Amino acid sequence: MQTPTRSTSLLAVDTLPLPVAYQDGDALGRVAPGPEPRAWQQLPNAAAQDLTPLSRARGPGGRWRFLWGALTVGAAASSALAQTTQPPALQRAAIERAVVDVLKARPELVRDALAQLERRDADNRAAAERKALAESGPALQSAAGSTVLGNPAGDVTLVEFIDYRCGYCKSLSASIDTLLQRDKQVRVLVKHLPILGPESVTAAQLMLTSGKGSEAARLHHALINAPALDPAAVKAIAASAPAPGASATAAANQDLAAVAALAERLGIQGTPAIVIGDQLFRGALDVQQLEAAIQAARQQRKAKALAG
Repeated sequence: MQTPTRSTSLLAVDTLPLPVAYQDGDALGRVAPGPEPRAWQQLPNAAAQDLTPLSRARGPGGRWRFLWGALTVGAAASSALAQTTQPPALQRAAIERAVVDVLKARPELVRDALAQLERRDADNRAAAERKALAESGPALQSAAGSTVLGNPAGDVTLVEFIDYRCGYCKSLSASIDTLLQRDKQVRVLVKHLPILGPESVTAAQLMLTSGKGSEAARLHHALINAPALDPAAVKAIAASAPAPGASATAAANQDLAAVAALAERLGIQGTPAIVIGDQLFRGALDVQQLEAAIQAARQQRKAKALAG
């Protein structure tokens, strides 16, 4: 039987051409200092009988260099074992044992890897949100199917997605009322997203069919400030508003469907949600937070005007 040309042991790697960067005279796993490793080199006669020297990686990013070195050893061992006569299951088991040993010796690598994954996922979500906001700009800024409050010609628009039975929406409404008293240049677009039951849908339909013009603010506040928006309360509020026709109700349902689709594109799954400029806020904001977001939107608008 022909003798294998490479070692069949995972840890006896003196004959393997391991692609690990090193300084002249350094032990296995040592890396060249600086932000970039040196070009891969062949380790001459590396007396590497275990993975212990990997823990001595130094310099900036040493922890990640340690992990890279461990994975490199695993990859090299995998390549070597693939050329032996060992069954694949034994080869895989040997590689898995080596990786487990590394992670047991440096368990913080798992934590750091998960933290990096969370940061990457957060960055991806933020990028997707910015893209969705940019693509949905016309729908967000359109008053069609919305209740308009504040200054219809205001220089900044605050868009809120609400359900009239939502307690946090009621809290937000009080903050917006204070904002509108202080700032006469803000336009508010109320996008109706009734998600809390049939009474929510009925209230939104009532608002869209009867809350027009000067009646809008009165009817909106009657609905949002109702202590309990049950069927009796909705009926009592509706009695003070003009009765809608069948065509108006059908149009209102189309508007509600359009808002639901818009909310889905933006990843809005609950109420309230607020859009000011290019920022999406999930949940209620107080007056100070609203004012800060309004000012940021104004500054951004001015910067774009100067740049354009």
